[in-house]
Amino acid sequence: EADAEAPAEGAAPAGPRRARQGVDVGVDAIVLLCDPEAGAKLTSEIRKLGIGVPVFGPQSFAAESFRSQLGKMTKDVFVATAFNYELGSFNALDFADKLEALTGAPASVKSAFVYDAGAAVAAAMQAGARDRGALQAALAAATSPDTALALLTGDVYFDEHGSAVRHLIVAAASQNGLKPAFTQLRKVTQQHVLNSLNRGGGRSLGRATAGRDVIVVDGEAWWRTKVVYAGIDYFRADNVDVPGQNFRVEFYLWFRWEGELDVENIGFVNEIFTEENTQEVLREDLDARIKYACFKHSASFLFPFDLRDFPFDTQWLPLQLAHRTRDTNEVIIVVDRDNLTTAPVNEIYPEEWTWVGRKDAAGTFTPATSFGDPAYTGRGGRASFSLYEAKLGIKRILFPYLVKMFLPLGIMIAITLLVFLVPRDAFDARMTLVMTALLSILVFHLAQAEALPAVGYLMRADYFFMITYVLVFTLTIKTVVVNVFVSADKDSVARWIDLVFAVVFLPLSAVAYIGLTVWSMMA
Repeated sequence: EADAEAPAEGAAPAGPRRARQGVDVGVDAIVLLCDPEAGAKLTSEIRKLGIGVPVFGPQSFAAESFRSQLGKMTKDVFVATAFNYELGSFNALDFADKLEALTGAPASVKSAFVYDAGAAVAAAMQAGARDRGALQAALAAATSPDTALALLTGDVYFDEHGSAVRHLIVAAASQNGLKPAFTQLRKVTQQHVLNSLNRGGGRSLGRATAGRDVIVVDGEAWWRTKVVYAGIDYFRADNVDVPGQNFRVEFYLWFRWEGELDVENIGFVNEIFTEENTQEVLREDLDARIKYACFKHSASFLFPFDLRDFPFDTQWLPLQLAHRTRDTNEVIIVVDRDNLTTAPVNEIYPEEWTWVGRKDAAGTFTPATSFGDPAYTGRGGRASFSLYEAKLGIKRILFPYLVKMFLPLGIMIAITLLVFLVPRDAFDARMTLVMTALLSILVFHLAQAEALPAVGYLMRADYFFMITYVLVFTLTIKTVVVNVFVSADKDSVARWIDLVFAVVFLPLSAVAYIGLTVWSMMA
């Protein structure tokens, strides 16, 4: 790039000024094989000389020391690595989150490999291996994609030399870490694709790869995988419909990618397609090297609300984004974390919810289907798909339920306890009071349940009603027993039962409700 200002006449060109002019060194890229410190120094010198070609480094360049020493000169600097959490599975992301919560530091790639080593040995031992030889034999049996070990970092198997076969990942260096490059190369391992190539003599890709980006280099077939960065920022939650098991939300959606990619076929897996759904283009730049498109989207989404903690529940509403037809060999979606906002969502309707945060993760999933294609047989032929899941966290506001649910329930319980003030010989009045309270609580419980979807488990609110049923049933039994003793002219025994029951029952009821409330609030 030319300088904004030319140097004074007769002045020698400065180093940084010369660096911005660019130097043609007659190569397409530079590969450095050295330690991170030397790599950072060499890369800095290359950039200061004005050489702007891509620089590639080994796994060791993934160290934090490399990026910190390199500073801002990270443009077009790439690192070859065996694993990157951004391109991992959801299990790998869960592992990283739990490890970070446990240690307080971001999970490293080495930690995933260490975990996988232990998991592989544990799986072999679970299968019956009890000594070194048996463990070696169990691991050595994984020699193809069909017999691969399902580990945290993906399906792993070993070649004839005992080396682990993995997808090589190229990551772009940045001050915020290593980000997957926009294009990845993955070795073709699907037998039906290889058979198609063999039938074409390695020149024709055949019908098995029609419309897909596959290249053949030195007799080896490779998928040219596209990486698209995607981001979602929320605007408003229009309708959180718990009885209907769905929600409607408005948000901004954007993509960043290189080359040719049909981003229009990237859609939401859990979207409910209705005429009210809208999508409009806000901004786009399709001429730059890194293409960009931003949309405003409004749609309804299916979501089975987990109501086990109702009304103390927090819901994470997911938007699940994936390519409709292309698997991870062709398209991988990565979260554009550098451009996401953490601003709270203030408009959530109905107004019984409050915003608590967001969670964003992109991983892979494998549908439990062969798509009716005989080629998708065995583990090596299965197709995994990339999925970006953005979750909007909302928490139910408890105060309205204190007034509409727990206050009426407390009043009914208090009315039931008035049975202790009714004379012992007035059995009919006592039973009428208790049974009326029981029926009122039952009707109130059913009315509350009608406002919620039918679920196959107990909700936290149900436990409050269950305790109430037990207490009222106990009062009913007590009333009958007292009446038996009164009818037998044993009024002193009946008086003693009433007194002891009142002394024990009232504190026990209070402890039960307070304990259940504290448990619900802490869960």
